[in-house]
Amino acid sequence: MRTQAIGSFLFGKKSLKEFVMDKAIFLVLLMLVIVIAIINPRILRVQVLRDILMMSSTKIIMALGMMFVILTGGVDLGGGRMVGMAAVISASMLQTSDYVRRFYPELGQVPLILPILLAVAVGTLFDDERNDCG
Repeated sequence: MRTQAIGSFLFGKKSLKEFVMDKAIFLVLLMLVIVIAIINPRILRVQVLRDILMMSSTKIIMALGMMFVILTGGVDLGGGRMVGMAAVISASMLQTSDYVRRFYPELGQVPLILPILLAVAVGTLFDDERNDCG
């Protein structure tokens, strides 16, 4: 009786085959994590998980932003383009004070917020879908 309650909690009214087909990507990811953890147990350290989150943080922020756009009924495919442009502008402006002169010889010291504001401004000006809202 108890196993039936657990099975109905996990699967709902679906059969095992339907559950596996519905959650296949998560099950494959779980199997990969288990296999990698067996091969190299150090992968489960907190520092390694923190490093993975740090390396993927910009992608997570972009994915969450795109998720909200899609959930509200809009489809904006320009998010990746804007993030790429912001990365290029930021990388070219946030060099050491000697190296930035190679890109922009007349530019003084650049505050951290400037590349972000520049990317937002250009994205607002050149967004293809801004006229479709409303």
